[in-house]
Amino acid sequence: MLSRLARNYLSFSGRLPRLTYWARSIAAAAVCAALGGLAAISQPYGAFGVLLFSLAAFAVGAFAGASLIVRRFHDLGRNGWVGLAIGAAAAVGSYAGEFSLAPISISVFAGVVSLTLFVYLGFARGTRGPNRYGPDPLAR
Repeated sequence: MLSRLARNYLSFSGRLPRLTYWARSIAAAAVCAALGGLAAISQPYGAFGVLLFSLAAFAVGAFAGASLIVRRFHDLGRNGWVGLAIGAAAAVGSYAGEFSLAPISISVFAGVVSLTLFVYLGFARGTRGPNRYGPDPLAR
């Protein structure tokens, strides 16, 4: 079961169709929300529990998100590292603006980039037929 979970959520190879992208994104978000809830519940008991659950939520979100971005870019016939770089730059810009390390305009721009990437990955049809990243996952 763990190998299947790692293959489905932590793999950076192959292609991922839109419906699978949506389903796995929702599943990863649910796990991150549950871990965040556990962090909030553990707050009265000390900082260690909050830190532990928060780091777990971050790790799940970061690895699952990176895998989903790379594999969707592969399905679109594009280099996954480009998608990962765009997503990472948007995240850094967003947090930099949020914590006053950069002008708020950087944070707003990063939010627009993140939303654009999300819409692109969620709605753009993948390459029909095989591409250099593997066979068409929708081919019958």
